[in-house]
Formats: sequence, C-alpha cells, structure tokens
Amino acid sequence: SQGLIAIDPIHNVGYVPIYTHDASGNGQIAVVDLTVGAANPVLTLVSLPGTSTAIASNFFGNNGRVYVLAASGSSVVVHVIKSSDNTVEFSIPATGVTFNGSFGGIIVDGARNRVIVAGTSTIGVLDISTATPTWNAASVIAVPGTDSLSLNSETGVLFISSDGTMRTIDSLATPMTQRVYAASLGTT
Repeated sequence: SQGLIAIDPIHNVGYVPIYTHDASGNGQIAVVDLTVGAANPVLTLVSLPGTSTAIASNFFGNNGRVYVLAASGSSVVVHVIKSSDNTVEFSIPATGVTFNGSFGGIIVDGARNRVIVAGTSTIGVLDISTATPTWNAASVIAVPGTDSLSLNSETGVLFISSDGTMRTIDSLATPMTQRVYAASLGTT
C-alpha cells in the first residue's frame, strides 16, 4: 500500500497524519494507542519541523523507524522518527519530488534498505542502509500521478494507478523505467 498510516506492532501504536499545526506552525503526526478501548488513544503529537502538511507514514521494524512524508508548499521532506521515544531523528529534503495538494505516499522496501517516496506526480528513493539516510536525487522520475501505490518486495516492481492511468515501474533500474498499459478509470 502507499503507507498512509504507519502501524508499529512493537509498541502497539499507529502514526496518523493530521491537519493541525504546533505553536510554530509545523505540521504534526499523531501517535495513537491501538489498544481496544483505550481511554485516550492519542498518546502524543510529534512536530514535523519545517513542514506544514503530513501526507503519509510507514514503519520499518528492522530499525525501529517511522518514515513520514510531509510537505511545505510544493517541497517534500522525509522525517525519520525513532519509534522508541517518538523523536524526529532526521528531516531529509526529497529534492525533485513535489506535492501539489493531493496523492503521494511512502513505502519502505526493507529487503533493499530504502524508502520509495511519492509526491503528486514524481517518485524517488531514500537510501536507509547507513546511519544517516541519503536522498538519491538521481532516482527521481516523473509519473502521471500517484493516487495508489503498491510495491512487490520480491521483484522491486512498483505499481502506480492514477484515475485510469496505470503503469508498473522497475524501481531497481537506474534510472527507474516505466511500462504503461491500457486501462480505464474502472480498471484496477
């Protein structure tokens, strides 16, 4: 899936993008207790510095990190949150990936230690194989839209659907290559 809400089964919480700001005007993501019947399910709000809109999140259990896609205007940033204490460890600009108010998502490809970052009509790759994640600006490509995303973690093939415009992307190629195929709005 495109990773709109991250589920952390280790701490039994979800990371939910919300449309509120902290006192400094930064966007936030809510950390929600997934215990059934929790009296106050919102445990805390995590501020996303330098951004105003949380778009999507995804959790990677192998390193205990939550990757949050957020925007400020048309610029996109990936915030890396340590799930052990809910602090923002890194804020990495996703240069070349843009957000125009809709679509987007974030998918962790744990088999390859990377994160696929999707703006409105661009995608790119964040390398998480080192202690400090590295944005790969050369990986960015344009696509018609990113309404729905799915990654086959075995093959590295990314499926993108955008209101009838369907394609698969070989995310392992450099640069990533696209295959467009005939579809209609009703085809998934």
